[in-house]
Amino acid sequence: MIRGYALVVMNNQDEIIDRYNLDLVTAPTGNGFQLELSTIATDIEDVITKVVQKKATITMTVHQVINGYTQSSILTNWIQQYSTADVNMFLEYNDTKTIKYCGGKVTSLTKTEKDEYRDLAQDLTFTMTTPFFTKRENTITIQVSSVGKKYAFKYPYQYGKNVVENNEIDNPYILEVPVIITIDGAIDNPTIDLFDENGERYSRVQFDGITISEGEQLVINSAQKKIFKINADGSETDFRPEVSPEFDTYLLAQKGTSTIVVNTNDSGTGFKLTGSWRQYTL
Repeated sequence: MIRGYALVVMNNQDEIIDRYNLDLVTAPTGNGFQLELSTIATDIEDVITKVVQKKATITMTVHQVINGYTQSSILTNWIQQYSTADVNMFLEYNDTKTIKYCGGKVTSLTKTEKDEYRDLAQDLTFTMTTPFFTKRENTITIQVSSVGKKYAFKYPYQYGKNVVENNEIDNPYILEVPVIITIDGAIDNPTIDLFDENGERYSRVQFDGITISEGEQLVINSAQKKIFKINADGSETDFRPEVSPEFDTYLLAQKGTSTIVVNTNDSGTGFKLTGSWRQYTL
């Protein structure tokens, strides 16, 4: 298997809803990384104060081999459909070992003439707005069980009737990473905490005076900076204004190991929390 690329679109729950496979690509560049350093200069040495990853541009040549002009128009129309600011487009990169994504937009696509082999080669530029990341999907599960269970190992484990599976986030990246959670009701005053390796809480998102009923869902997508409730009829309500201003708005897991906790004592029938995160990588 050779490495492959695709353009994909994700919805506001970070689920892929459309894709365009780039079947034949040559001369890709920009798959590595660059770090930017903020420093304070001294007479002898510079003191590093901040390290961030630079958002690069990725270039490649897309070959339209069969019906080149028709395939070129299909690709152009697909990109055009998803080039508005409110659509979440990503470049998918499969290096045969790992599938990674980076957010951004296609900002350039050339179109010339077919060559002597009737190959239409198009130079494509994708401008990154996020680092590359892997999708750690549905890794966290917290729910209330009506039947008590016991386990011999650390995970999954149980406190009373609360079933917790993999509620740890291991983040080796140089900066914090966004956490995406979905809470199925019923629960009153949803409160989600992140604790560090020493058991100290460093982040909390809380909704005071709010009930998520059975059949409803509360979604906190910290990657896309969206918070909304999915009502029983499938409609969505913006819940950003309902976040308690006393605490954080979004959940960002710091470097190292974090534990996610929710107020299960205030939950009822149907309650469940599932969590994912974007594991950024160099």
